[in-house]
Amino acid sequence: MNVLTMCVNALFLRPDAYARMRETKKALLTGLILIIVLALLISVLALVGDVVEVATGPDLGAIKDVVWRGMVTSSWWRQIPPEGRQQAQQMYDLGWQLFPQMFGAPQPVNKAVDLIARPLIWLADWLIYGLIAFALAKFVFKGEGKLPIFLGVLALAAMPQVFELLQILPAVEIDGLLITLWSLCCAYLAIKVSFDLPVTKAFWTTLLTWLLALIPFALVSGFFGLITSGIQMVLSGLGS
Repeated sequence: MNVLTMCVNALFLRPDAYARMRETKKALLTGLILIIVLALLISVLALVGDVVEVATGPDLGAIKDVVWRGMVTSSWWRQIPPEGRQQAQQMYDLGWQLFPQMFGAPQPVNKAVDLIARPLIWLADWLIYGLIAFALAKFVFKGEGKLPIFLGVLALAAMPQVFELLQILPAVEIDGLLITLWSLCCAYLAIKVSFDLPVTKAFWTTLLTWLLALIPFALVSGFFGLITSGIQMVLSGLGS
């Protein structure tokens, strides 16, 4: 069974794929590479999609300027005092920075930053979930397994993220909750196979780990979100 076949089988929840990864000599390294490659593939294609959309779509800057000229030449604009006009322009500029992104406008700068941020976030989440799951499975539910091998097997739980590639297609949206639930099913198999746990113990290990990891996951995502926003603000300032 080659790596691609193993990943496909893991995606469709076949236990033999997880057992195959467990028997791989360099399971940890293989899992690490799988996560990085998948994260980079999704980030690169998302960046290409946004660049193409910007190149072929309407110029939002031109639309912004046309709307602004219509505002400043209207009769009600002349009734606003000078200080009010300055505040209105600031709010207008801020709105054009925020609202297009909220309604799905392409963000090539964010996608470019994702080339670095996404692999790091995925690796951090993988380690967080893996360490918590290992502690529960090993010391609470008395499973048998080694951390490096388990982390390698757990990397297969990232395979449902491949469906994010479909969102590059026009009008295609993938429910994030569905991907999360699918990934948890994969994580359940990784835990069950790695530690040879019965169904009930593997289930509770999977669920409790996810609950305990929610706050660390949020902190990691928030940290990289702040970095991405800061980079975008700096680049927007340079562009203006």
